[in-house]
Amino acid sequence: MESVDVLYHYAWLVPVLPLLGAAIVGTGLISYSQTTSKLRQPAAIFIVSLTGAAMVLSFFNFLEPGAGAFYLHANV
Repeated sequence: MESVDVLYHYAWLVPVLPLLGAAIVGTGLISYSQTTSKLRQPAAIFIVSLTGAAMVLSFFNFLEPGAGAFYLHANV
């Protein structure tokens, strides 16, 4: 049950990671408007990476044995 507590401890990162990435990239693209065309690919990679990390964290939170819907169905 300890691993479930660790996952729930980091569950707040699921919405924060994409939001943080969008804020950083948005601020950077507004601040450096002349170099926007050069920064589009690195910015896209950065945002997709943070969104993917949030997705992996949310999958671990959902699929962890003893947590989520599987735990509720097992005890009913």
